[in-house]
Amino acid sequence: MDPYKAYLFTRWNEGCRNAAQLFREIQSRGYAGEATTVREHVRALHQAGGTPSGNRTQRGEHVEMDPTKRTPTLRALVWCLLRPPEDRKDEHEQILGRISRGQDILEKTVSLARSFAAMIRERQEDQLDEWLKRAQSSSNHFWCNFAAGLEQDLDAVRAALTQKWSNGPTEGFINRLKCPKRQLYGRAKVDLLRKRLLWQDQWSFT
Repeated sequence: MDPYKAYLFTRWNEGCRNAAQLFREIQSRGYAGEATTVREHVRALHQAGGTPSGNRTQRGEHVEMDPTKRTPTLRALVWCLLRPPEDRKDEHEQILGRISRGQDILEKTVSLARSFAAMIRERQEDQLDEWLKRAQSSSNHFWCNFAAGLEQDLDAVRAALTQKWSNGPTEGFINRLKCPKRQLYGRAKVDLLRKRLLWQDQWSFT
């Protein structure tokens, strides 16, 4: 129904409150979905306009913003910072632009986060020193502390950007070991943990 939401929103603000009428109108425009979906959409507009759904004696108020368009969550916006440029959504970019416009700290945060993600993703070790300087001169305690932490283990950071090796399998095995240990509330001794790990694939209840 997404291609027809703008039309429904416009018709609502023009005064049409009848879900059946709106369903017939978008059906004539090619909508192939169910009438129930349209009714749910109209119910959301009723709630936003202050008119109870099903009340045909009152007119709903003019709705300034489509309530069915949800603002992306903080998690979605953070993930948008880490996405490669080809996977970014226009609506999220517009929201990020409005949030950071005129806010020097936020503009630097967006720039530093995206350049760091690109450096890691593309293994641009030659960009590391320049990025550290930018982070330290940002006057933002978060980026300054983050850069200081990277410098404390700079050799490992450079190795991560240049070498193909990873400690991911080791971390995965450690996590696999901790899971059954937590399941037994820390009371599992080495012999029991060893048996659980060695026989894990053969026991159906694990």
